[in-house]
Amino acid sequence: MVIAILDDGGHLLGSSAWDALRRRTRQIAIEKGRTAAVSRRTTRTGKTASRRAHPLLNMPVLPVQGGVPIMVNGECAGAVGVSGVQSHEDEQIANAGIAALG
Repeated sequence: MVIAILDDGGHLLGSSAWDALRRRTRQIAIEKGRTAAVSRRTTRTGKTASRRAHPLLNMPVLPVQGGVPIMVNGECAGAVGVSGVQSHEDEQIANAGIAALG
């Protein structure tokens, strides 16, 4: 499992990995977080809209659950991307991490 923390522009601030980390798993977590940060929505709820917007806006898009924006007072402060288990579990983990921040 990999958890990636990104700023509001989708730039990696840090990541953490457990078990036998595969390079691709890390990249997927980063892309999920980047998609959530740039689109300002979860990768689950944004998958249809992001797919349509991608060619027009040149946005990074990974339409798989596990990317969640960190919203503070209605503003995006960054995002969390998780990869390594089933995608709905990735999203649950990302939400739990954000909730633990306060």
